[in-house]
Amino acid sequence: MKIIGVSGQSGAGKTTALEVLRSRGAYVIDCDKVSREVMEKNTPCTKELISVFGDSIASEDGEIYRKKLGEIVFSDKEKLQTLTEITHRYIKKRIFELLDGAKEEGERFAVIDAPLLFESGLDKICDVTLAVTAPKEERIERIIKRDGITRILAEKRISSQLSENELIKRSHAVIVNDKGLLELEEKVLDFAEREGIAK
Repeated sequence: MKIIGVSGQSGAGKTTALEVLRSRGAYVIDCDKVSREVMEKNTPCTKELISVFGDSIASEDGEIYRKKLGEIVFSDKEKLQTLTEITHRYIKKRIFELLDGAKEEGERFAVIDAPLLFESGLDKICDVTLAVTAPKEERIERIIKRDGITRILAEKRISSQLSENELIKRSHAVIVNDKGLLELEEKVLDFAEREGIAK
């Protein structure tokens, strides 16, 4: 089974790229979805986060206030590092379980959708890595619109991620999303054909 890692800064258009790859028959593992799963109420991950960051980040019944947690970590690099280390341990465990399942089901292509592909070390298990990039101002506008947050928080989120230059340097392939949806889809289809991803 060929494993492809897809990364990109928030707001770059990664979700669209993944939908195209899924439409070509690839098995897609959404790390954000896995992250939400491991951070559901009273999971081992959630309990560890509360013990480290305090009761203020969760409701009485153990549900994490993601916005509150985000406000704490995105303005403090050490706290962000701690959060990343804790969550990645649980996320990676679940991803390996999903990959094993996909292999058993006979899937030929698995795509890992990982915003922190390189930071988490997941790139090491990938045969190919793809970075989706877009102009910074466009990314900021998309994040504000999509997540309903302020410009300051959107900029903090971007600055907390691996820089675009670093992403490009580390990835096998790069798609620049700067000409609209249709062209982005065409670029992803070209990539899929080069990698032999077909229904």
